[in-house]
Amino acid sequence: MAIIRIVTTRAPGLIPSLVKEIDRAANPVVLIPESFTLACETEIVSRSREKGFFDLKIFSPSSLVREVRELTGRGSKKPVSADGQNMIISQVLHHHQEELRYYRDSVAQPTLAQKIAGQINDFHRARLTPGFLRDFDPSSRRTKAKMEDMALVWDGYNQVLGNQFEDAVGQWLSAVGHIRKSGLIRNAQLLIYGFDYITHDILNLVDAAISDNGADRNGAAEVVIGLISDDVGPDREIFRAANDSVLALMDYLSHNGYAFTQQRETMIPPIDPGIAYVEKSIYATGAFASEKIYERRDEVTVIRPDPAEAKKQAMADLNRSEIPDMSHVRVYYAKNSYLECQHACQTLIDWHREGIPWEDMAIAVCEQNTLPSLLPLTLSASGIPFNAKQDQPILMSGYAQYFLSLLRILRLNFCQNDVLRMIKTGFTPLSSQDVMDMENYVRKNGIHRGRWLKPFYMPEKAAEKEKAEHMEALRQQLIDPIVELRDKLSQKGCTGRQAATLLFGFITDAGIYDRLLAQEDVLAEQGDDLGIDRNRQVWTAINELLDSVAVFIADEPLPLHDLCTMLEASMASRMIKSLPQLSRAVMVAPPQMFFSSGVRCMIVMGLQESELSTGGGILSEHERSQLEQFIEDANREFYKQQSAGGMEGPDESAEPSEAESSDIRPFSKIGQSLLDLAARQKQDVYQAVSLAREQLMISCSSAKPSGGVLTPSTAFKRLSKVIADMNPANVSGGLMNTDIRPFAPAFALETLAVKLRDTKDSRDGFLHGSGTEDILWQNALGSLYNSDTWREKTTGVLNGLHVTVTTTGITPDQAARLYQSRAMSISRVETFGSCPWRHLLQYGLDLFPTATYVFERNEQGTFNHDVIKMFLDEAMKLPEWPDISEHQQNVLLNRILRERVKQWEGGILRSDIVHRFQGVSIIHGVRTSIASLMRSFQQKPHFLPMAAEVPFGMPDVKSAFNLPPISITTADGAVIAFSGRIDRIDKLVLPDGKTYFMIVDNKMSSRDVKQNSIIAGLQLQLPLYIRAAQNGLTGFEAAGGLYQPVKDVLVDGDDAGKIIAQIDKDLQTSGIILDDKGIQDAMKPVKIARKSDANDTISAVTPEELQSVLDCAVDIVTGRVNRIRSGETAPMPLQDGLQSPCSWCDHADGCLYDSTLPGCKIRELDHKHRMEMPAQKP
Repeated sequence: MAIIRIVTTRAPGLIPSLVKEIDRAANPVVLIPESFTLACETEIVSRSREKGFFDLKIFSPSSLVREVRELTGRGSKKPVSADGQNMIISQVLHHHQEELRYYRDSVAQPTLAQKIAGQINDFHRARLTPGFLRDFDPSSRRTKAKMEDMALVWDGYNQVLGNQFEDAVGQWLSAVGHIRKSGLIRNAQLLIYGFDYITHDILNLVDAAISDNGADRNGAAEVVIGLISDDVGPDREIFRAANDSVLALMDYLSHNGYAFTQQRETMIPPIDPGIAYVEKSIYATGAFASEKIYERRDEVTVIRPDPAEAKKQAMADLNRSEIPDMSHVRVYYAKNSYLECQHACQTLIDWHREGIPWEDMAIAVCEQNTLPSLLPLTLSASGIPFNAKQDQPILMSGYAQYFLSLLRILRLNFCQNDVLRMIKTGFTPLSSQDVMDMENYVRKNGIHRGRWLKPFYMPEKAAEKEKAEHMEALRQQLIDPIVELRDKLSQKGCTGRQAATLLFGFITDAGIYDRLLAQEDVLAEQGDDLGIDRNRQVWTAINELLDSVAVFIADEPLPLHDLCTMLEASMASRMIKSLPQLSRAVMVAPPQMFFSSGVRCMIVMGLQESELSTGGGILSEHERSQLEQFIEDANREFYKQQSAGGMEGPDESAEPSEAESSDIRPFSKIGQSLLDLAARQKQDVYQAVSLAREQLMISCSSAKPSGGVLTPSTAFKRLSKVIADMNPANVSGGLMNTDIRPFAPAFALETLAVKLRDTKDSRDGFLHGSGTEDILWQNALGSLYNSDTWREKTTGVLNGLHVTVTTTGITPDQAARLYQSRAMSISRVETFGSCPWRHLLQYGLDLFPTATYVFERNEQGTFNHDVIKMFLDEAMKLPEWPDISEHQQNVLLNRILRERVKQWEGGILRSDIVHRFQGVSIIHGVRTSIASLMRSFQQKPHFLPMAAEVPFGMPDVKSAFNLPPISITTADGAVIAFSGRIDRIDKLVLPDGKTYFMIVDNKMSSRDVKQNSIIAGLQLQLPLYIRAAQNGLTGFEAAGGLYQPVKDVLVDGDDAGKIIAQIDKDLQTSGIILDDKGIQDAMKPVKIARKSDANDTISAVTPEELQSVLDCAVDIVTGRVNRIRSGETAPMPLQDGLQSPCSWCDHADGCLYDSTLPGCKIRELDHKHRMEMPAQKP
């Protein structure tokens, strides 16, 4: 019988122990974890005796399975990958959804199939069966329902596998069963090294390798199991999984009569004393797991003894340990993860300058949320060669996102976000400009689900119509092929093979492969071999998913919903490998990915407390412990009956349960508990620390870049205290000190920008210092400024320290080219008055924000204008005008509203109950306003509408009046014409024969005319409307211009008369009007404000004062246009009211304005003191 040796060692001794065993073995066969094959071969080649590398047989579990299948010819069953397993389980879940009790409502969750697959694998390895799960009768009905669902799914999964397919666990068990027949381990020394703990898979392999089969001489001569384990040290708790598995293995071997020995490897490579102390004490908390005892056949087996004595001894040893020189161990506490990455790069560069090659350095990344994405960017920017050994979710790929979006579009019927996600991946025919335009159009118009299948609405305005026609063409190009695919996949009887063929055909016709090749060309130019490799992996992975559908569901009808759900579930769990691309580079990986005899210099990053937690699986901890206890009880009863010889044969008339149909008993350990996993994570960090030989840096952060709080781990805080006592200089960082030096140009300039700004007005800054660090930053600034590569950016930083505005503007020629396609309008001039930079972005660069699906205020204003114009146009033709009865008003208005509201169909105001209420409120507001208007028109005398929506400077054959433009002459002699539309012009003929006109501008709120706002160029519209009418209406005198509120009014009361009076008061006009009682009475209800020196409100004025206001407005417009044409673009926001214009500006993301810079304070318009109007030009 073979000899079994169990070799335990601390992390530094694992590789030396393996090399020693290989050297002494006559016929070594090595089994190591999947991800360590290459690293193991490298170590063995560099350290083992010179007997020829090709004489060795080094396997991972998967390669061992392949080798056995090839040698024995037992490969009749087709292997099922993890993706295929997830797909099958997802299919079973959907087929049996109505039978499920616990998971019925969770079937559509993308990760459920993956979690159930993992749990079934754990059950299978533990030798459980679906019948055993059904026999389990927990006290909780919830747990019982869960177990019955698991058994149901497992049965369905096994039925699909049948005799044709074999999953990973089945392949392993099959290979183990045939390994002796393969001759692979005949008289060999089977060396099983590097696994976290002795799993059920290893136990099955050991059992097969050493079992005595009589004449069969194909077993191993010796089995050596080597793993990292320590059951006596003060940090033994982090090895709990390995320690428990060793004791359980020894108990199993003793029970089955196998001879074995246990030994502790003492050959440890030389390590820096300080690093060796950290290796032994980083998790030496003195915490020990409680005792664990198994009972079997009336015997008691102690798996884990009472820890009291061991804990006492371990803590005594720890307290007696002398702390050595810690000069080669450093800790860094970063203000945030971004600075932690910078410090790591700085440390690597320092080590490299000391002569250490890049390949002799490594970074273990413990935190897995922020650092894996941030660190590679920082390393690249620092010019450090590195290999990131980090598996990446397939969904980080653009093509994978395209395929996922396609599946979700098919399953969820063209959801808006899914379609937008698809077009943003870069794998559709749409250009970047088309993508942005399409997103704006879609979000603005609420294109969602079925609306994608309808032609886009074509507006009446020519400019908008042309754009909508282009969007419609793109919609057809994008949506029509997907609709065709959906129709084919939805056909009754569409099989899995047909569905996979259709999907692959769609991808091929869409030119995805050509786009991937184009991406690879770009990546090749950039030297990004890793990106090319990942691109190819994604293409292969998705094709494998389609192959799995074609194989496993072949000729079975596959509903579209089930197809998409299965593929989504498989993609959610799929990872792509990150293979090393550079030979001389820093290795970056999670701590569990390292397998070597040591690294000269190691950085362990992200040692956060919050990162030591693990998400739950299918079984809770309580459910797991209950099931394990049930297994122990069942096994104890089985062995008790077996030893008593009292086991009765099965009743032939009854169907025995699967749990009792075989003498092969299940293992009482199912996977790992959360405590085991937490300990395992600590052991991973410990093993990364133990790899350091000469230098060790450990770091953590206090916050994420987003501001989220991070907590240092207890181990980090304890180690920091020890090092601070021994070598205070080796503890750096903190919330107030970054300890970042100018190690790379990009980061040096970034830091210099902050340093220069913080000390610009101080004599204590680094520019005036003479300390070492001050001189360092002074030299960095000089080097960057003198560098041809960095001079321009450095100059930009320096210039930014001395400006009062952040831009000097553009040249007049540039202004002419930018603005030549834009007509000048009054609203443009007002926008310039609020902020010249906003004017440049909006009217020069034609930038606009991403649209949102809301009913904008300008849309409501357009609706109000249209309804009022339509009403007045028809009402003024009636013979009773203006004495129209309330009934006539309602009949006319109802017909107009029905016609106008038809345009809301399919829009946001018909999308849900909230927006329907908004629509009702808008209708009620315009009804209320028109009713109030008609009451005022029926007063005698009163201004009456002469025309609505009157154009000036823009001929309109539909309008009764066509007023001339307002023309100005600029400083360079150019004539600029302004055009627009006046909401309403009212007319009044007084008894003395004078005819007056009144300009009425509809607004959704009440407002006054402010003299200071006119002078500042923010309230020019109303005065210029008056001037436009004055220029075009012969025989009329200007009576003023008023704002007419159009809004809904709520009045609390029951008296109809009082309600109407209050409504009319709330909707009264306000603005600038002649100080003439007859005119004012004829415009009632109108608000007349008293002139006061305490404010700048303009209300009642003389004809001369009115003309002064109009002349002032024209002069202000002329001055603003001159500034626009001169190229002025400096951000100078002007606040007129309670809110800053920056708070509602659409271009905040594109603004360079910084209100903290000297001279950049937001200007505020003071309405408490009246500004003098500028003197009129002769």
